[in-house]
Amino acid sequence: MPEHSGAKDVIWAFLFIIHLIVILGLAVYGFRSMNNALDDQTMSSDNPLSDTSIPWKNVARIGLVIAVCVAAGACCATFWLFLMRKFPKQLIIGTMIVQAVLWIAMAVYMLYLGAILGGIIGLAGAICTMVMWWFWRHRIPFAAAILGTVASVTKQFPGTILVPFLCLFTTAGWSILWGYTSATSYYYASSGALGYVLYVFFLLSLYWTVEVIRNTGHTTVSGTFATWYFMGGDNANLPKNPTLKSGKRALTTSFGSICLGSFIVAAIQTVRAILRSLARQRSDNVAVQIIACLVDCILGCIEGLVRMFNKYAYVQVAIYGKSFCQAAKDTWRLAQSHGIDAIINESFIGPTLTIGALIGAIICFLVGAAAGAAIVATDPVPAGETDYTWVLFGLLGAIIGYIMMLQTMLVVDSGVATIFVCYAMDRSALHRNDPALGQMFDEAYNGKSAKKQRDEFQQKQNSHGNTFN
Repeated sequence: MPEHSGAKDVIWAFLFIIHLIVILGLAVYGFRSMNNALDDQTMSSDNPLSDTSIPWKNVARIGLVIAVCVAAGACCATFWLFLMRKFPKQLIIGTMIVQAVLWIAMAVYMLYLGAILGGIIGLAGAICTMVMWWFWRHRIPFAAAILGTVASVTKQFPGTILVPFLCLFTTAGWSILWGYTSATSYYYASSGALGYVLYVFFLLSLYWTVEVIRNTGHTTVSGTFATWYFMGGDNANLPKNPTLKSGKRALTTSFGSICLGSFIVAAIQTVRAILRSLARQRSDNVAVQIIACLVDCILGCIEGLVRMFNKYAYVQVAIYGKSFCQAAKDTWRLAQSHGIDAIINESFIGPTLTIGALIGAIICFLVGAAAGAAIVATDPVPAGETDYTWVLFGLLGAIIGYIMMLQTMLVVDSGVATIFVCYAMDRSALHRNDPALGQMFDEAYNGKSAKKQRDEFQQKQNSHGNTFN
């Protein structure tokens, strides 16, 4: 594993921490301002809410359905990882077929409704999917090799699965704090210049912190996969708990770089949010609406490109401990030499992860609906009415299943990006630590077997020999 040489972009880590302190200070100040504003309001002793009891029976039912759906989501994620590990090529081809079928189904449905534009978009999506498969089908073995390897490494280091869930809970906690702080700001800055400044600050704070949490998780997982790449296989120097060590680096020496890259995306998101707000205020002006829509579309494309670029830049940060600017420069050079390979990998593996999350949501919907129906089966239903409570339980299960699958797929996505960058920058490390896997990667990347390469080399040698004779 390449050595890390101290903390980078420290000023950005310092600014991020200062911003968090400001948010906490505003939360305390808002709490006091709200209490002062409500001091003259007293609660009546005959408040009808005071006699309200908690429906513990319903709480227990919901808790039971959540537990069942969590177990079902865990099983779905485990099974999908198993498929990626054992049948990566078949899974990629199968999900591409499903993707094309979904586009066609969308086109047929839109045309049935009379939405010609929607039908055209659906047909265009199906055609693009099939054309992409036809022209890039020789790259499927390489994408499958990376996907299968990532699934195997995930099994070896299950701690990586916990990282996105920790990030999810951290984001939820931050969202609660942010929502409370922004809501209490009404009591001391509801209008005027201070109100607008706080509005922009709160928007930037929300997006920046969410991005930092997400990218810290991505960098942690990437560091784990990079450690395996450079120190796994036959190498006896593999650390005992690489995920914990990688997380420590992400929260210390690499944290400033994470904050800097996250700020760029957060700034774009803030500008887009402000533009949308201004457009809503001028909803009667068609010209303003068109301009705002065009600018928002352009910024959305830029944001998507920056996100994809940052994903690979953070891999460089995780591997080598580079500053964000240096990682961005090296990522740009990597994109110039292997950019099309990265796009092809994203095009093949991305739908596999997305469709896996959707399948998990559907299965958990069925599980939640079945559990809910079984629970409420004995409840009395008035004559002439139908109890649709099971649908609500099903929707709850779908949300749980999608979230669990999505968090697991984020680990795979980070691992795919990391293995791709490591292989593109240093193939010899893989050959040194795991020669068999290195040979398999080479064969898949070159689109030919080692035997075929040897035969071609022998033919060239024979042709040279015939020429000299």
